[in-house]
Amino acid sequence: HLKLLFDSAKVNEPVLLVGNSYGGIVSTYFAEKYPERVQQLVIYDSPVNAYSSAYADSLAASFKLPGLRNILNPSTVYENRVSLSLIFHSQPPIPNFLRKKMLVDRSAPYIMKQQTLLSYLESHEESMMAHRFKLPMPVYLCWGDEDLIIPMSTCRGIQEPYAIPDSHVHIFRKSGHAANVEYPHRFARYLRSFLETTE
Repeated sequence: HLKLLFDSAKVNEPVLLVGNSYGGIVSTYFAEKYPERVQQLVIYDSPVNAYSSAYADSLAASFKLPGLRNILNPSTVYENRVSLSLIFHSQPPIPNFLRKKMLVDRSAPYIMKQQTLLSYLESHEESMMAHRFKLPMPVYLCWGDEDLIIPMSTCRGIQEPYAIPDSHVHIFRKSGHAANVEYPHRFARYLRSFLETTE
């Protein structure tokens, strides 16, 4: 789908490809399959192939939830509160009536697609963890140091086997899983630095 998007937009030159969370998995597989289309790859708070369902289950259990699905696809106010507390370093105050509206408008319409995606990732976990990417382009990692969903240990788990230098790792301090939301100006400056070096 990403290739079709590039083709339809007539993007023919190599790009700076940034993938967050599941988008990081998509971006990394794309970069491996079409290296001529990716100038630089930025993996942003993404599990890629250094994350296990065991960690996800233990995280959910610490909040007395059955599994990661309840965090990623919240269906109750409590699950919504847990989910946002893990996504953001500092969760904004949200009244319950707005949380309920979020569940109706933002969670319910996509729950089946998200459940299907999670089922796919779970059933392919072993093969994904065993896969070793061949990435000829420069690879960068950016991470929130307080990301509990995809923790810093995952960042290091990607960095070490692929010998990504420390200079290619950017840590957003006091940030969770969504630095682009918590610190949009800082995140924009970070991405702009790539564009400035390629101009």
